[in-house]
Amino acid sequence: MPEINSKGQIELFLSIDWVQSYTQTLTPNVTVANMVNSISRSALEPLVIEMTGEAPIILNGNAFTITTRAEAAGQQMRNEEQWFYEHRNSYGINSSYASYFGRGAVSYGRNIIGQITRITNPNNIVIIGWHIDARPWFRTSMISHGADDDASGCAVIKLAQLFAGHQFANTIRFAFFNAEENGSWMSFDWGAGYYASQLMAKGEKLIAMISADSLA
Repeated sequence: MPEINSKGQIELFLSIDWVQSYTQTLTPNVTVANMVNSISRSALEPLVIEMTGEAPIILNGNAFTITTRAEAAGQQMRNEEQWFYEHRNSYGINSSYASYFGRGAVSYGRNIIGQITRITNPNNIVIIGWHIDARPWFRTSMISHGADDDASGCAVIKLAQLFAGHQFANTIRFAFFNAEENGSWMSFDWGAGYYASQLMAKGEKLIAMISADSLA
């Protein structure tokens, strides 16, 4: 169960043995497995190339090159958030910004949330997430290409595209988190930590979370 320590940090007390024993009771969905297995390297490469600045993206009809995905990059990061937002909406999954007002270098940012709601049982939520930011190479530079950590997680974008239009046993929520490299797992002020605090406050029933981080 997740608990909050005296510093306001999230601590997760789940043993590996418990996770392994639980997953052994699950029955794989063949349709989902086939969709996951259909995601190829060639399908992901164009996204990784755009995210790492090797090729420009198109935003508001104009070419825009991503030179950094550091959360502290200000307006450049806002542009990139918009690009991710438009990407997912184009697949027919309605998305929304989950804005947070942090502190220090992370004074403002946006997670991007979209979901496929299960009509008959909407309250059981499975989150499939990744983080869109990247750590700068040097403390004195904002350059951060992050090809592996975490442009490789763009597989979640393709998964959202494949899942769109399908119905599942539970509600599937796609979360594009920001400010992970700022330690969002240790704070409720930004990124995934902020979003987790909102889930807890609303009493939402999260039954599983899959994180795609550094897959290369």
